Amino acid sequence: VSGQVHLAAERFRQSGRDYWAGPIANQGHYDPFGSWNRVWKVTKAEIDQHMTDWNQSGYVTPEAILNWPAHGKILKGEAATLAPFVDVNGDGLYNPTEGEYPKVRGDMAIYSIYNDDYGQHGESGGLRLKLEVHQMAYAFECSMDEALSNTIFLHFKVINRSTTTYTNSYLGFWSDGDLGNGIDDYVACDVTRGAYYFLNGDADDQSTTNITG
Repeated sequence: VSGQVHLAAERFRQSGRDYWAGPIANQGHYDPFGSWNRVWKVTKAEIDQHMTDWNQSGYVTPEAILNWPAHGKILKGEAATLAPFVDVNGDGLYNPTEGEYPKVRGDMAIYSIYNDDYGQHGESGGLRLKLEVHQMAYAFECSMDEALSNTIFLHFKVINRSTTTYTNSYLGFWSDGDLGNGIDDYVACDVTRGAYYFLNGDADDQSTTNITG
């Protein structure tokens, strides 16, 4: 923007951080270490039971379904609609006590919201973008497919809450995989599968202090 690079990127947070919990809000109204400093974990089994029993006597709604972050606090500058949900009655409001429920992927999902606008970017030193990220990690329980049962999927919805149009923009992943002792690990890629993987650099993955090879 105007010749300036905006960047939000983290590794180990050794020199600070670029992301904080919660959605974009007005400055002075962020709550990154309070109510937003959490994740919401729901399962398909819980949702199925909620769809069936929500109006039955004695049924207790799971906490994550009851407090699903479907809506932000408008007076604080948060968006009116945040986490996805199934709007049974079509009124645009999340009402779990009326049989509505989170809209998730897989047989178990973990949902979180974070932003890069709360403070200065101490990790990268980059200028803020005013991005809001909705992240859903999910998995399937599939006894007939070992690979699927051992795969964690990540779905990201990245929202530009600024008034700026960013050009030449890139999204990327940084990961740090260790196989036992990480000092002799390598990373390789399989272009045809669009995949990368970690492997040991030699046949002897020796142990070190606090790390078992």
